[in-house]
Amino acid sequence: LSILHNCRGEVDVYARTRCAPLVAASLGTALGPAPADSAAAAVKSPGQPEQPWRPKVGLALLDVWNSLLFYDAALAVAALDDAAAIPPESARGLLQKWVELAPDAAPGLGRKLAALGLSSALSLSPPPPRLAAARPALLAALVAVLGKCRSQDADDGDDDEDDFAVADADDIENSEEEEEEDDDDDDDAEQVDAAALGSGAGQSQLEQLRSQLAAFADGDDWLDDDGGDDEWYQSPIDAEDEFQHFLNALHASRSLGDFDQLCASLGDAGRAQLQELGRHAEDPARLQKRNAETAAGNGA
Repeated sequence: LSILHNCRGEVDVYARTRCAPLVAASLGTALGPAPADSAAAAVKSPGQPEQPWRPKVGLALLDVWNSLLFYDAALAVAALDDAAAIPPESARGLLQKWVELAPDAAPGLGRKLAALGLSSALSLSPPPPRLAAARPALLAALVAVLGKCRSQDADDGDDDEDDFAVADADDIENSEEEEEEDDDDDDDAEQVDAAALGSGAGQSQLEQLRSQLAAFADGDDWLDDDGGDDEWYQSPIDAEDEFQHFLNALHASRSLGDFDQLCASLGDAGRAQLQELGRHAEDPARLQKRNAETAAGNGA
């Protein structure tokens, strides 16, 4: 993901000849027929291995595919037409799973990438033959994904007070744990003292050992370097507004002349949600909040 997000326009050959074929091939392995739903699985021969079903791996691979579409949608779709690199069956499977599983993308980055990938595909003009017939399904998937993105944003705002309450409870629990750890540290220090004195160490050497043990037990320096906190991770994707890309896709559809047809394919409920998302995307309060967050991120 990082290569595609940070090197746009610089790794075309890698994206077309390595990334797209690898995603298509791996997705077919990770998201083959689920054993419980496959008639073939019920009658498989005794020596035949079971078909794996790894939805989390599949969704991670679709994150890469959506990143590739955002990198260069025309290049990504054209790569599917290279039968020598991607068998036609694998290409069809990738497109099918991409649209089918888009609403199941992981909250946060996964949903954002799904929205960016679908919007990029819908914005292609003219639409590639491979995607022309699938445009109604692409728009339906995009509406579903953005609906979840909006709900997630609302839930995050409502949960702020709950987060403070949880943080307070965590502080109390952590304080109790630290007291227990301090007791353990005292026991460890006594054991070190006994071992050091038994080996003939002098008082100055003993103090040095205790100081080293205390520094190691404190652990502040190495805990900060564990790299597990996503809060500090930055990417060019952070500055991308998935709702603005959604509006760009709608404008592209109007230019292509199939906007009304696409909207009609959504049904009444889908059209109502589309209009609601459009109002949300253009909401001045949302735009002001996003601009402030982007400015804060750039200044960090």
